[in-house]
Amino acid sequence: MPDRTLTFDRNPANIFAVCLLKLYGALSRPFGYKWLAWVGTWVGKFVARDSTCIVRLNPDTLFRFYLADSYWSKLVCRGFSYEPEIERVLKAVDSLDYLFLDLGANHGYWSVLVSSDACSHKTVVAIEPVKSNFDNLCLNNKLNEYRFTAIRGAVCEQGGRQIRININPDSLANEAASALPGPGHALSESEWVDSVSIDQLVSRFAAPDQPVVIKLDVEGLEVEAIRGATQTLEREFLLVYEDHGADPASAVSRYVLDCGFSIFHLEHGNYTPVADVKDVNSIKTNPNKGYNLFAFRENSKISSMIQGAFQIR
Repeated sequence: MPDRTLTFDRNPANIFAVCLLKLYGALSRPFGYKWLAWVGTWVGKFVARDSTCIVRLNPDTLFRFYLADSYWSKLVCRGFSYEPEIERVLKAVDSLDYLFLDLGANHGYWSVLVSSDACSHKTVVAIEPVKSNFDNLCLNNKLNEYRFTAIRGAVCEQGGRQIRININPDSLANEAASALPGPGHALSESEWVDSVSIDQLVSRFAAPDQPVVIKLDVEGLEVEAIRGATQTLEREFLLVYEDHGADPASAVSRYVLDCGFSIFHLEHGNYTPVADVKDVNSIKTNPNKGYNLFAFRENSKISSMIQGAFQIR
């Protein structure tokens, strides 16, 4: 397992941070990198907030992040894989020439990967509402020779609306930015951003009858976003979405099932069909974690490709 190539300002604080993250990563690898995010938060106190690191994810893919950002600093660790279940599913459908919509792109991890040679240079459109995240998304696009389209916006049912996004100014990744008010947002800052619908994006960027893969992580607007995809969901599609452990109603999965689509969960290479909300809740054992689920139309080409690629439990 080769070490990842890292580029960063090699001052004492940064070297200490990288070495400690690598050491803890090696020790915790057999235990699934448990507590790695906590170690990243602690290490982040020793480096400048604007200290950046660039990691080479594969021969033609670079990804830039802040060393003090515990959400992304895990990538320093040899062998660490971010959301490996998504990568496995994307490999299963790699032979399709699909449009990839990275909705809630953050700093663009999936955008740089899916537009790379490893994923056959798919056409990628990345949407991110938070201004600081969007700026970092654009920097990662530049690092990778502008090979995807980056748009600042919020995805919901209708385009052309103004959406208020609550953010946490203390978080470098703003991974929990939300369009919904709630606990923890009372002291947050907020930004206004224009909305766009999935159907609008597909109409603009997809070729006729081109399959679409939608990675949906829009923190509170998932159901609205799916409602704005009525035409898109008549195509060949794969929906990758997060159902959070803190939502006992599993609202997003409930809506997807009500639409008549099939859902599955993938863990350790095992494909588990999801028949109802009770199945979803049995998967979501940690209330502090988001769980990636996948949806498609049964008896579609994508469903055949995915079911053929994995062992079904």
